[in-house]
Amino acid sequence: MRYTSLSSLLTPVYLVVIVLSNFFDCQDICENPELATYENVISEDFLHKISHHYHYSRTIRHYQKYPVVSDSFKKFSTTQDVTPKFSFKYYGNDVTRFGIYSYGKIEILGEKKYFGKIFNYVYGDSLPEYEMIDNNDFIAVKWHFQMFIGGTYK
Repeated sequence: MRYTSLSSLLTPVYLVVIVLSNFFDCQDICENPELATYENVISEDFLHKISHHYHYSRTIRHYQKYPVVSDSFKKFSTTQDVTPKFSFKYYGNDVTRFGIYSYGKIEILGEKKYFGKIFNYVYGDSLPEYEMIDNNDFIAVKWHFQMFIGGTYK
C-alpha cells in the first residue's frame, strides 16, 4: 500500500465518454425505458469506480496515474464550447456541442436543445483546473481539484 502526504494530494477525476452510435437508436430506449437510468457497477472501492451505463462507460480514479492517451492535453481555465468532430448521440438524440466548465460540469446540447449534464463534484473548498483533448476520435477531459487545507491549497 502506498501512502501520500496531505501536502501532495491532488484529486484527479476522469471522465471519458465513448459512444458507438451505430449500435444505439431510439427503439431500444423507447421499448425499455429503464435503460435511461441503467448503471452496472463493475468495480468500486476507495480508489476507483468503474461503471457501464446505457450510452457510456465511466471511470473515476483517485490518487492514480493518468490513463494512456496518444494525444496531449491542453489546459483551460474558462468554459469551452466543444463541437464533436464525430457523430455523437445521447439517449438517441444528436449532440451538436458540449459546454465544458472548469468546476466539473459537462453540458450536453443539441440543436437549440439542452439534453443533460455530467457533473463531478468534490466536497469542500477546492481550486479546480482542467485539461482537454478534442480530436477526430474522442473528447477526453480531466479535472484536478486542489483542496483547501490549513489555509492553503494543496
